[in-house]
Amino acid sequence: MNNEHLHVKVEEGVGTLRLIKANEYNFPGTNYRLDSTQAVIDLVLSKGKKDNTVIFYDENIPEIQIILDDSIMDRPQDKAFYPFRYSDLFSEWAKLFDTPVNQKQFIDFLKRRDVVECPEAETLLVTTQRLRLAQQIIGEYSYDDNNNITCMFKTKTGEDIAKLPSVFTIHVPIFNKSDNVMDIEVEMELTIPKTENEKPLFMLSCPKLPRYKKQAVAYEINVLQKRLPGFLIIPGALKN
Repeated sequence: MNNEHLHVKVEEGVGTLRLIKANEYNFPGTNYRLDSTQAVIDLVLSKGKKDNTVIFYDENIPEIQIILDDSIMDRPQDKAFYPFRYSDLFSEWAKLFDTPVNQKQFIDFLKRRDVVECPEAETLLVTTQRLRLAQQIIGEYSYDDNNNITCMFKTKTGEDIAKLPSVFTIHVPIFNKSDNVMDIEVEMELTIPKTENEKPLFMLSCPKLPRYKKQAVAYEINVLQKRLPGFLIIPGALKN
């Protein structure tokens, strides 16, 4: 709209009132930050349109990115982002991966596990508590036919032996609020004490984690496709 002049009658005579149309408010668009696949579904069903909503997923980041209405051209589009987030349970395990912990830290961690999450938790707990009595580790660790770690040690009353699994399985969902409980192999190592009074350290790792994450992402995308029929869901990502 061009600038316009409006003639109005005032006490002294005829004056000129200049009207200038202000620029329309430049709405910046809304960026939603989501915390689960279910939140993605709820938002898309609430604010999306089958003809105009585009859902991207990237297995490598991994992340889900959404344009809620790609028909909007006169302002920034509303978008949503869900960078896949670990579940609380898996986060507790992941914090221990590749980080040596002492016996007390490991025992405290095991006490918070249940038999469904980690069937080996009780065995690990009992054996680790016995190792607390060790005054000296005897020789090197060895592995039996079942791939258990065998450790001989001295106590005040004599010698003892402990066996710990070098590989065990946990059953937890990787991603937040997911119903996809996965069987995840965890490997365990014990450090050999360098001095007589030094205690062994425990270190967990998950070498197959990249594979598990990829499988977990595929599961979540399959959930989206089932729950959002008719919506465009494609591999890719928004340009920065």
